[in-house]
Amino acid sequence: MIEVQFQALYNLHTEINESAIMVFMNDALKKAVKGETWILFDEINTCNHLGSLADLISNRKFQDKPIHPNIRLFATCNPYRLHKSKSNLTNIDKRYDEIQINLVCQVNSKPNDEYKYIQIIVEKELKNKLTHSVFSELLFASQKFIRKAEKPYSVSLRDIKRAIKLVNFFYDSLENRPTYKSGHKYPPPGDPTTITRSYILSLGVCYHSRLYKQDLRKQYRCEMGQILQNHKIDINEKIFCKIIREEQEDYFNRMQCPPDIAKNEALLEHVLVTTVCILTRIPVFIIGETGYVINYEYVISSIIF
Repeated sequence: MIEVQFQALYNLHTEINESAIMVFMNDALKKAVKGETWILFDEINTCNHLGSLADLISNRKFQDKPIHPNIRLFATCNPYRLHKSKSNLTNIDKRYDEIQINLVCQVNSKPNDEYKYIQIIVEKELKNKLTHSVFSELLFASQKFIRKAEKPYSVSLRDIKRAIKLVNFFYDSLENRPTYKSGHKYPPPGDPTTITRSYILSLGVCYHSRLYKQDLRKQYRCEMGQILQNHKIDINEKIFCKIIREEQEDYFNRMQCPPDIAKNEALLEHVLVTTVCILTRIPVFIIGETGYVINYEYVISSIIF
């Protein structure tokens, strides 16, 4: 993951013309001959040449020719926002209202059916030694919690598959994690077991990190801890939080960082979530204030394993 060439085309607003994109891509293609090159298109949905960029990203073609296999493409987009009051707008095209109505496809299913589906998926896709009835229960409760905290359609069975993929990833990673300094041992032996730790880290990335309010996060940890305790697994809210923090710090400590970098919660979470999603090829949206892209660029290009 280190020493990857990186190029970014920032602020793809209306003033960026097609010739500027061509110059940028030609330069990137020359660099790709020398090694792996990561390209970031910033604010892609503000560009008037989205068709060309879509062909580049989706079909990996530039000027009707395949791009170099060393090129990895990334893009960010501005969030879609709803107007608080339509009365402040003029000349609204009614087609947009129709599109908005059809943006969300709501699927109403019975809770018992969803729980059965979760059990089937867990048994089918989770490695045998990692299968435990508590994980199905944790996933079912997580789906229910997110629906209550956000919207009924905020989660689906895709989240279940992502969580299972993350359990498999974390277990393999923790079992084979190399040391980065003499005398360092991570994860620590004993309780919680590597399997339990993998469950918690999977839930942390898939569900916990998407909750932006601290009180919601604490409530979620309490609910997950109670389920684990019901199955005689000694995990409470504080231990749940501690396990996530330990993993975040282990990732961060393997990085080459400039001096005086504060290890605050936001940065540590960015390090863990973005790195894990890159390694597992899980798409992720980072939603926050302008300026985070600089930290994000540094994180994904400097992690050491």
